[in-house]
Amino acid sequence: MISSTSHDPKNDPLAIDLTEVLAKLQIDHEAIPWHQRRLIVSQIAGPLAEGLAGEPFRSLLLLLIDDPKWEVRHDVAAALGAIPDHDLAVLTEKFLTDSHAYVRRAAERSIARRRKAALEAQKRKRGINLVLALYQELEDQHGKTAANKARRLAEVLYDTLIGATVHEMRSVLTALKEDNAQIVARDHSGQLEPSFLRRKSLKIADRLAFMERLLQDMRNYAQPVSDDRVVVTVTGLLLEARSIVSENLKARNIHTHKVVLSVSVPTELKAKVSRVHMVTALVNVLKNAYDFLPTDNEDPSGQIHINAELKGKHIHLVVQDSGIGIPSANLEEVRQCLPGRTSRRHMGTGFGLCNARRFVEAHGGKLFIDSQENIGTTVTLVLPTT
Repeated sequence: MISSTSHDPKNDPLAIDLTEVLAKLQIDHEAIPWHQRRLIVSQIAGPLAEGLAGEPFRSLLLLLIDDPKWEVRHDVAAALGAIPDHDLAVLTEKFLTDSHAYVRRAAERSIARRRKAALEAQKRKRGINLVLALYQELEDQHGKTAANKARRLAEVLYDTLIGATVHEMRSVLTALKEDNAQIVARDHSGQLEPSFLRRKSLKIADRLAFMERLLQDMRNYAQPVSDDRVVVTVTGLLLEARSIVSENLKARNIHTHKVVLSVSVPTELKAKVSRVHMVTALVNVLKNAYDFLPTDNEDPSGQIHINAELKGKHIHLVVQDSGIGIPSANLEEVRQCLPGRTSRRHMGTGFGLCNARRFVEAHGGKLFIDSQENIGTTVTLVLPTT
């Protein structure tokens, strides 16, 4: 329950009687110091966005759009992305013509975030509707028993995926909490040496980078593959993917001068694909190839061969490495491409090959994995030309 009055102003210095505030500001826009007016914006924007507040929250917000201090108007503009629809039009029009450039830019960014969120919500809704339609189609064709069994299998897969991913995230968060606790403990005891802080900071940065990669890979896995297709050269796709992988390795302070990379792809070979998804698939395959090469003083060492050729109406794009390979006992599990099964040795997220296979199959193609322990791995992407 949200109240417009404070429970005990004497014991809570941040408590504000919003009804009293509204009355004062209606008489004089500067009856309250401007830094406190900014605090008011932060207090009322959230409850309004969540539909948990009516008056005086709404009237205060509409009053503060005309605040004489641009900093206050900027804060309201920055909250536009969360403002209820019925107030959005008047606020948007006001801020997009504001006299201060910072306020206008804040409004533009907020509107862009709101538009993006709306598009993502539409995609999620379409995805749910598609699942329900497919379930109904399965029931119509094979009966309710078969449909219910398929649904239970989907739920088991979902639980497996979420459980594995949550386990990885919890492991990283536990390590982050431990690193932070050690820093705080040494700081309190006056024993926080710069060298210790640097080591812990690098570890924390690595773990945060892993979390970022994991969330991005999960997002890629969850999003539908675009139906838009363009005709591009395979060499163009590879050049873009190699550039991204190179930058990724540099960011991780991994040097590739001991890796021999050879590429044999006809320049005229073309495919009709969703460029961003196919480049992402190639990035994931190439990153795996580098990550699982043997190391020499922590840098990868070995060979990666990339070749492509046209076989009938399909392009066979092969990425072969001389890495550590996959034990035969684990190969079938890897071929299943169940996301969330990570490689802690290389800080992998477990989604790389899964995303690659999903994107390739969305184009009507196939992805094959062959490997021998201590010899290397070969990943073949089979893509239709049209």
